[in-house]
Amino acid sequence: MRSALLLLLAALSISPQEQQQTARIEGLVVRAAGDTPIGQVRILLLAENSDDKGGYATFTDAEGRFALRNIQAGRYRLIASQPGFMYSEFGQKRPGTEGTPIDIVAGKSLVNLTIRMTAGSVVSGRVYDDTGKPLPNTRVQLVHRRYTPSGRAIVNMLAGTETNDLGEYRLFWVPPGTYYVAATTQIAEVFRESSLTLNEQYEGNRGMFLPTFYPNSLRAEQATELRVEPGMELRGIDFLMTRVPTVKVSGQLIDGVSGQTLVKTSVALHPRSEDWAKLAILPGAITDAKGDFTFPLVPAGVYALGAVTGGVNGGRLSGQIDVQVGDKNISGLRAIVQRAPVLKGRVIAEPGAPDVRIDSLSFESVGEGDDGAAGIGEDGTFVASNLGSGVFRAVLNAREGFFIRSARSGSRNVLREGVDTRPASIDPLEITVGFSTAEIQGSVIDAQDKPAAGTQVVLIPNTDRAMRVDLFRKTSADPLGRFAIHGVAPGDYKLFAWDDIEPYVYFDPAFLELYESRGTPIHVEQNGRARVTLKSFP
Repeated sequence: MRSALLLLLAALSISPQEQQQTARIEGLVVRAAGDTPIGQVRILLLAENSDDKGGYATFTDAEGRFALRNIQAGRYRLIASQPGFMYSEFGQKRPGTEGTPIDIVAGKSLVNLTIRMTAGSVVSGRVYDDTGKPLPNTRVQLVHRRYTPSGRAIVNMLAGTETNDLGEYRLFWVPPGTYYVAATTQIAEVFRESSLTLNEQYEGNRGMFLPTFYPNSLRAEQATELRVEPGMELRGIDFLMTRVPTVKVSGQLIDGVSGQTLVKTSVALHPRSEDWAKLAILPGAITDAKGDFTFPLVPAGVYALGAVTGGVNGGRLSGQIDVQVGDKNISGLRAIVQRAPVLKGRVIAEPGAPDVRIDSLSFESVGEGDDGAAGIGEDGTFVASNLGSGVFRAVLNAREGFFIRSARSGSRNVLREGVDTRPASIDPLEITVGFSTAEIQGSVIDAQDKPAAGTQVVLIPNTDRAMRVDLFRKTSADPLGRFAIHGVAPGDYKLFAWDDIEPYVYFDPAFLELYESRGTPIHVEQNGRARVTLKSFP
């Protein structure tokens, strides 16, 4: 009896909060502009751990409030969605970016959370041809430049639709931002049916419509950017597409190793242009049973005619030639593909580096070629036989702290000039790997000298930025504005802290130039420690 009484007293001594094993979340959903509550918003609390597919869901009431109960401990992401608004996450800086994870502790509740939703916008207009007739089935897209983690500029198609029979288009639920609007049409394409063989007999000069940027420019650099604000409706974004004359380009694809023609092989014809927004204008061709290829509709310009294939005797073959297209048909081209030169080399560790095997290297194309890779043997040697023609960066695939100290191919400093695979033979590549435990710690404050939570902190080398993208490092400030970057290679850098930027836009030299003088210089010694306080940029 006395034992039972003691157990009862012990149970009564535990507070209700300690008995509770789940948590509760309460919050409010409002418009990003004006803080007006939004009702009937779908609320999702999703477990961040990929092994746990569970989550919780509810809707906001008429006053924009929501509550989720009986939540198990863990890390979650809190998401809101409703037609007409951009997909929103708690703590995100802008639509389309990640928010702040929420840590749920057993027995503790989170209240007064606020999710701000951005209203989607509309861009609409019409597309006409050069005679004033509406163009149906024309693809209209929002285009903007984005950068990959390897620093390469790419064309990002955000949204797209097709014009109706009146040439009208309407892009809706567009997130705020700056865009180009581009129109492309297939109206002049050759009619193709796999079951038919057509004897084309038209001898005139057929035309086609080139991709056109608003307002009626063939290059993004000469186009007008549109600034789309939340909830805005931009009407009258019209296009007048001009039909340009075309000619026929034909030839034969030859295996440079065996001398044989290559059948059923893809051939591409790409415009030679420095324009970053290279929208495809020509479909690829396939060689026939004789190795012949034909591009029936080619506008005037300078093109790179190329192909990549496995070759008759195996192994990667690649090659391209420049083709100057004018106002007359071109025939009899001989496109010869050769076996790419083999890049051999070795990776060695400098004295003092940990004895940890590095399995592979990546070779990232500086231009428009395909990336490649090479496995590293136990003795540190490697052979890269899958590289195309061009200039490549060497990137080490290794755990944090390892870095390339030097890389040379003959007299060529690869860390500054890259690996050039265009010559018939390449000098062996020797890479020396170092290891550093250097660490940069610090904090970020805003204009009011308060902790700048969620600020993106980026470490950028002072020199050779185009080739040394492996030295770029980024992290985010925690809720107290603190950050840490580990395993930094020794050298001279600048630190930047942005409150809100598009992913990897700091690889754009024009963007970085705007902030260059405001970066915080920092010198990193091998295995050194540095501490710094940064001011965030708006």
